[in-house]
Amino acid sequence: MTTVPKLHDHTKAVIDALKAAGLAVGTGKAPDGASPPYLVVFPYPGPPMDGPVNDRYADAYPNVLVRAVGLTQDSAEIYADRARQAILTAALSVPGRDVTQVTVETPQPAQQDNDVTPPLWYSTDIYGVWTTPST
Repeated sequence: MTTVPKLHDHTKAVIDALKAAGLAVGTGKAPDGASPPYLVVFPYPGPPMDGPVNDRYADAYPNVLVRAVGLTQDSAEIYADRARQAILTAALSVPGRDVTQVTVETPQPAQQDNDVTPPLWYSTDIYGVWTTPST
C-alpha cells in the first residue's frame, strides 16, 4: 500500500500551534483586520516525501514558511521569536501521522520593505515538519 501524506495537514499543524499561542496568523496573506505585528504562513516547496522501497512516499518532510511582519525590525524579530517558541515547543498534531521532528531549516535576516506605506519589516523562518505514518 502506498501512503501519500497530505502536506496541507502539516501546514495546518503549524498554523494551529501559532494560534494556540495567541499569535495573529494569516494564511498566504495578512490576517483579516490585523495591523502589525502578525504572521503570514505559506507552504514552502522542498523535498516533501521519501520512504522505504515498499512505501516510497510514507515519510514526509514538508517545509512551512513563517513570516513575521512588524512596523520595526525589533517588533518583527520579537514576533518571530514568539512564533519560533510556539512551533518548536508545541506537540504538533498531523492527522494519521507521527511528528518525528520539527526543525528551523532556513532562517533569514530581517528585511525592510520600503515599497509599502508605512514601511514594514519582515523576519522569515522556514520550518521542516518531519512525519511518518502513525503506527
